[in-house]
Amino acid sequence: MTNPSTVNFCSASTPSAGKILIASHTSQRAISEQFEQGLSKQSLSCFILNEDTPKALNVRANYIEWCDVFVVIISRLYQRALFCMEALNCAKDKRKSIIAVLAEPTFPPCEALGAIAAVAL
Repeated sequence: MTNPSTVNFCSASTPSAGKILIASHTSQRAISEQFEQGLSKQSLSCFILNEDTPKALNVRANYIEWCDVFVVIISRLYQRALFCMEALNCAKDKRKSIIAVLAEPTFPPCEALGAIAAVAL
């Protein structure tokens, strides 16, 4: 697994190689890990981001900058966690490709999460 905190983000010679950031609330850790395992088997670089990891704001920003695709595992707790929503908004502001996965079939995301999820892949 590539560690985005050590990636040289200024390197223009590195082609886009399918770097995927999987963002979720820790309550959805199992789903995130399943995604990571499946994508890693396809030789894609993945990292899981949640409200606990990483702690440093600049490292979180580097992960978002590093990724080509931001996969968000949507849940009630994701919507309630300020960090989670900040990460999603940062990915949106940086114009990352966003893929939304609904972890709770009966949960209709609303407000900013609902709007971003509605236009996500």
